[in-house]
Amino acid sequence: MAWTNPLTWETEQVVSASDLNTHLRDNLKYLKGRALAQFDATGLRPAISAISGSGNEPLGPELDTDLTNHVAYRLKFDDSRIERAFGLFAAPADLVGGASVIWRIYWKTSQTTGDCRWGVAMKAVAHDEAWQAATVGSATHVQGTATTTAGDLIRTDLTMSSPGIASNDLVIVRLEREGDHTDDTLTGDAELVFLQGEVG
Repeated sequence: MAWTNPLTWETEQVVSASDLNTHLRDNLKYLKGRALAQFDATGLRPAISAISGSGNEPLGPELDTDLTNHVAYRLKFDDSRIERAFGLFAAPADLVGGASVIWRIYWKTSQTTGDCRWGVAMKAVAHDEAWQAATVGSATHVQGTATTTAGDLIRTDLTMSSPGIASNDLVIVRLEREGDHTDDTLTGDAELVFLQGEVG
């Protein structure tokens, strides 16, 4: 959702519902409460096969912690295969249908060169829809590039246009690294620190 420069109202001007929605409602949503979901590394769950050794999902990343100056957890995504982690969030009641979602992936690496291929997929499940058989589809991918200093925090943004989320839906989000993809040239782990989704 983009910011719209508000109109300068004139005396006796007729104000339509569209005017109020665009210049008041949508701008307030832009300024306040744009965050849709937030997960630190402990808020995402590794794919099922990483837990039980069975299932169709690829292995999940390893959960680890940094203890140097502060306690912050990280999910370590391998460079040789696809690894996935899942989270859940409820869409707000006032979510505008058709809105895009921007996912901000905060991560780090011990490497100083190379690209990491991140992907995000979502599945919205509404009231009275099947939950047990809900399947998350194909991901939207983006390349994130290592900085020239090992261990620096890196933010990679990924935009999903009209992902099909409606107000009050329960949404499954899947984060993945395609470490075995030809476009993923980062050697070693990509360490997820935080994932944030916001209304675009």
